[in-house]
Amino acid sequence: MFVRKFFLTIFKPNLLEIERHKWIKKNIKLLQEDGSILDIGAGEQIFKDFCKHLKYTSQDLCEYDGTGKEGLQTGKWDTSNIDIISDAISIPVESNSFDNILCTEVLEHTAHPIKVLEEIYRILKPEGYAIITVPSMSMTHFAPYFYYSGFSKYFFKYHSNEIGFKIQEIKNIGGAFDLIFTIATGIRPAIKNQKGLKRIILISTTYFILFLTGILRITVGKLIAQDTVSISTLVLLRKPDNKELL
Repeated sequence: MFVRKFFLTIFKPNLLEIERHKWIKKNIKLLQEDGSILDIGAGEQIFKDFCKHLKYTSQDLCEYDGTGKEGLQTGKWDTSNIDIISDAISIPVESNSFDNILCTEVLEHTAHPIKVLEEIYRILKPEGYAIITVPSMSMTHFAPYFYYSGFSKYFFKYHSNEIGFKIQEIKNIGGAFDLIFTIATGIRPAIKNQKGLKRIILISTTYFILFLTGILRITVGKLIAQDTVSISTLVLLRKPDNKELL
């Protein structure tokens, strides 16, 4: 078991992504069947298949194409099948239109995250749920559509209550070793551009860091310093009904 876990840690540095996706899928599964859901900033709609019991609609700005001069890029990004093309702060649907909202890894890519939360509140029906994930700490990616490196749970505790949401769940995942792991894996594309001895030193050092961090993550604990360097924030919000607002 230890050996398998170790090799998964070393060769699958997206373990936190797997954990985040598991949380998202769990909450989608719990949504009432035949309810409607709007996937804000849906991109390539990776969660659409998990919404088969729901009436799924996607929304995206559709300006990012996978390429950019700085930071981490995907190479290609297909948003040709998006249902609603708009800015997330002004989605052309009526108020109280959707039973549920999905908004995963989006707020860091909008210049006005609080306005997006307000728009989610406007669109949600009373008693509707919003499933939201954001990085607590991240490297530059999808540039130039990258405005915030992360959001803490305190951001949501303050602004969610201010807007009117009820917080159903809020949690952080990741810790100090995950941060080191993330940096080491994230710089690998830049290392490939180096040449000669410098490239050899950087590659060997990076993989040594990955190896050592993998061992520490398993043996010492992946949650070390989570309150200081958590990597992701997962939030489940609910819009209260009219009786609760009285």
